[in-house]
Amino acid sequence: MDKRLIKTRERLWQALFKLMKTKSIADITVTELCDIAGITRRTFYRSFNNVMAVFDSYSDTLSDRSKEALSAHFTDVDHLLAAVDETVVANYEGLKLIYTDPRHGQLRANFVDDFYQSLVRIVLPDPTNVHNQLVMKYVASGVMGMFSEWFKSFTDVSYGDFAKMAKPLIHNSLTMLE
Repeated sequence: MDKRLIKTRERLWQALFKLMKTKSIADITVTELCDIAGITRRTFYRSFNNVMAVFDSYSDTLSDRSKEALSAHFTDVDHLLAAVDETVVANYEGLKLIYTDPRHGQLRANFVDDFYQSLVRIVLPDPTNVHNQLVMKYVASGVMGMFSEWFKSFTDVSYGDFAKMAKPLIHNSLTMLE
């Protein structure tokens, strides 16, 4: 992809996140988004049809990045959690919007499934064991649910503190494996 296009997309994403702190995406106009991003409307319309398309492009890119990070061949759960940490830190603003907006339920469900698949690959010697599959679903859903609650309700807790709390919960949950 053209470097100018990538830079323009990223500027639009940042402008969108800035505007979404004070208004709903439905209330954001192309003109104000372009003004904050420092681009022309003509440049905007070369890549996007509307403001929601900018957010959709961010969501798609984040989903691809997350899937790529989680599909790596990790040797243990701690390495997987480190990859999750890197993804969260690098995409904090976008993830916060995704986890606090009910319209993005499918994207959150995709994150759970990707995390589940990664856990199964790393942890389960026998992925056909139904009990262990359920434990992995429980862990994946629980972790992503914790993210959701953290973004919505625990804004005074730093991500570092949140991650320190989550790690032992994950390890304790994995003791339920047969």
